[in-house]
Amino acid sequence: RPYRNTVFNDYRVVIDQVALHLFQADCRKIVYIVSSEAEEDGVRRWLARVRFYELLSEYGLPEENFRLLSLQPERSRDVKAFRDEVLNSAEKVAYLVSSSEYNRFFAEEMAEFGKVSGVDYELYTLSSFPGEIQLGHCVDMKGEIMIGKILDMFYRQCLTGKPQVGEVV
Repeated sequence: RPYRNTVFNDYRVVIDQVALHLFQADCRKIVYIVSSEAEEDGVRRWLARVRFYELLSEYGLPEENFRLLSLQPERSRDVKAFRDEVLNSAEKVAYLVSSSEYNRFFAEEMAEFGKVSGVDYELYTLSSFPGEIQLGHCVDMKGEIMIGKILDMFYRQCLTGKPQVGEVV
């Protein structure tokens, strides 16, 4: 149920479509790139809550083939871990990134290793905002709609002085 003063995005339909697309694209390994080690726990819990691991399993992709990787391009240790991941992957890999801020770095690194999008890997960006560089597949997580609903709810609360009924988007 929606909570007061809350906009909740039901990601389950989108996540199911992502899992299906990974299966159809013949990706046998999945790497979810996060911006920090601290973000890893939150992402892991979120993926469990939206049943992502279960969906992958239903499509024949076991959880063991899934990895979270922390990447800050300015940290050489992170870049080395990313490069090792790319070089040590014999099968087609799906890279999930939470933001397109990684796209330029990602494209340059893959080109340096001679990796071809759609053949050696698939890139899925899980959020998109106007003006961001898009590569690969972009999954519409309804960011613009969410922001609009939140601002609308905040405005209504300011006008009425009362909590607003939450919404599911």
